[in-house]
Amino acid sequence: MTPKAKIMGKTWRRILLLILIVASLFLTFYSMPGIFSIASFSGAIIISLLSFLPLFRKKIRERPPISLFVLIIIIPFILGAIVLIEGLISWRNFLQVFVAWSLTITFWFNFMMIPLAIYHTRLEEKRRKERFIYPPISIIIPAYNEEKVIASTLEAVLEADYPAPKEVIVVDDGSTDRTYSIAKSFEFRGVKVFHKPNGGKFSAINFGTLFSKNPIIVTIDADTIIGRDSLKEIVKPFKDPSVAGVAGNVLVLNKVNTLTKCQALEYILSINIMRRAMDLFGTVPVVPGVIGAFRREIIQSMGGYDPDTLTEDFDVTVKSLKAGKIVQASSNAIAFTEAPQTLKDLYRQRIRWYLS
Repeated sequence: MTPKAKIMGKTWRRILLLILIVASLFLTFYSMPGIFSIASFSGAIIISLLSFLPLFRKKIRERPPISLFVLIIIIPFILGAIVLIEGLISWRNFLQVFVAWSLTITFWFNFMMIPLAIYHTRLEEKRRKERFIYPPISIIIPAYNEEKVIASTLEAVLEADYPAPKEVIVVDDGSTDRTYSIAKSFEFRGVKVFHKPNGGKFSAINFGTLFSKNPIIVTIDADTIIGRDSLKEIVKPFKDPSVAGVAGNVLVLNKVNTLTKCQALEYILSINIMRRAMDLFGTVPVVPGVIGAFRREIIQSMGGYDPDTLTEDFDVTVKSLKAGKIVQASSNAIAFTEAPQTLKDLYRQRIRWYLS
């Protein structure tokens, strides 16, 4: 493809994106039952846009947004109630009222995450400058039929900068390809490799935990490339003894088609912005298996990863939160993973996520 064709392609994609945004806004305003609903929706947009202005961004970053913590919980539901009442009074059909009510809560909730995420960047910068004694860590990599990527994953882990001892454990979960032999070739560099019958990812992580020895357990998927500073960044929140787990920052590696590019945008906007905001509350909902860390004592106290779930990372995170522990996130603990490239694979992934 020529440079001119690439420029034209980008231009048309931007035009299409603009059309979709305008169409979405029009349909959203059209679904609103009255003037109060429209004012509510417009207010959410204005607040999110103000968050990007230098003056407001500076104020958000410099002052703890205590009011935002309250507003993010109260305002969406108050305005949602107003929209619901207005919709019922205006005698619109129930479906339209329900859509308007849902959009009000969703838009306000998502837009108010933006200023919280901006404030989070200041706290994270402060955290990076604090002195920290790095603890020894054990890195567990469960693998099943990952012969194409396991070498790249291990190279990235071994090359990652970490000032304290790091133990790297690969658990081959009954692979039928060359995953085990490729991983074994890294033993001379200190990697411990185990082979077990296939039992699922949860069992591979539990197996690796049994043979690990360090107080912090970092789990990394076998098709993941971590950043050079990711290990250092993901353990820093453990300076607080009440922190049970830390989520890394997952980005899409294989942006090869429209579907994967949309997922890359989703990871940045829907997942990572929300994760930044939830980090302020200490209630990050998922420590991803792509890159995540837990205290060994937390995993052991829960009896390890549970077999009765499709998403073991979500399960252990929820258990930690129910136990009253803090779960945080690190935006600088970057890991690149491969997103589903076909609708069929995406469907299977989302079914697995949401059935958990």
